[in-house]
Amino acid sequence: MHVIAKARDEPAVAVMYVGDENINAWLVKQGHAWAYRQYADSPEYCVLENAARSLRRGLWAREEWLAPWEWRLGGRGKAILYTNYSRETVASCIAAIGKKS
Repeated sequence: MHVIAKARDEPAVAVMYVGDENINAWLVKQGHAWAYRQYADSPEYCVLENAARSLRRGLWAREEWLAPWEWRLGGRGKAILYTNYSRETVASCIAAIGKKS
């Protein structure tokens, strides 16, 4: 496991492996997770997310998406304004890597 160190008030973010398999990347590739732009350490996640979205895998098979962080903040599917990555490009995802929202 590789942990990305952050400030004390920020969450610990880890890259998990089983053997040589990057589980984080596998989840994004299968459409079971979003590329976490704020803490991503590689543009690979953007490429994998774009492929999953194009193939309508996992969560991308849905017509509407609510970002997990917005759902946790209380949207619970009721948010009026929400992040919509349904038409995002790899380039815009990569540009957002490491930026605080």
